[in-house]
Amino acid sequence: MAEADVLQAARIVVALNLLRNESEVLELAAMLAARKQARLLALFVEDADLANLAGLPFAREVCRDSTAERGLDRLRLERALRARAGRIQALLSRLNQRLSIEVGFKAVRGPFMATVFEEAGQVDILCLGHKAGRPLQPAAAPVWALYDGSAAAGAALRLAEELARGEGCGLSVVLPVADGGGFQALAAQVLSRCAEEGRVPGLFPVEPGDGVKLLRGMRQSGCRVLVLARRGADLVPTLAEQGIYPLILV
Repeated sequence: MAEADVLQAARIVVALNLLRNESEVLELAAMLAARKQARLLALFVEDADLANLAGLPFAREVCRDSTAERGLDRLRLERALRARAGRIQALLSRLNQRLSIEVGFKAVRGPFMATVFEEAGQVDILCLGHKAGRPLQPAAAPVWALYDGSAAAGAALRLAEELARGEGCGLSVVLPVADGGGFQALAAQVLSRCAEEGRVPGLFPVEPGDGVKLLRGMRQSGCRVLVLARRGADLVPTLAEQGIYPLILV
């Protein structure tokens, strides 16, 4: 997405399912929607594979708190889906009243990531909630962005700057460079961009596609949200599936 499109986005989509926490990412997306006067849509994906699995006699589920094991019951799953959908819609209603933003809700069924990318249009800012079990976050955890010098990464960096400014937190920028080559050039571009806002971001070099080192860095300093280009970033599928931190894709 071009930088101008990010600034004028008409719709911000938050993709959720049973495994992903809705409150934090919806709050963040709602504040963004209010600043951009954009519509906020919660896309609730009911996992078709999980629904099919619930119909099998050998399917089991483990309670997160007690580790007790029990059969995966289809009726209980459907009740859980309805309860989560109701909770998301109630939160949307509160955000609508508090921030005077236009909100919407849509429930679809299918594989999570494939359905999300099919449903979310190319002009959308797409937000993915994190899964349960996220590492404890410092009070002033920074916003992270991935910048590789492309126009799409420039849009992601600009949005990350806006979020960090709005949240009153720091900004950390991941620079994918092979064997350290090109780090100085990318760092100079980032510092030049951020100088306009009077901000000095943290710079974090990683080998292209090295999600392990990136996650280690985010665990050390905390991560409010990671912003990156939807296309052209090798890490998108891995980070999206893992769901350790909230993601915003532009």
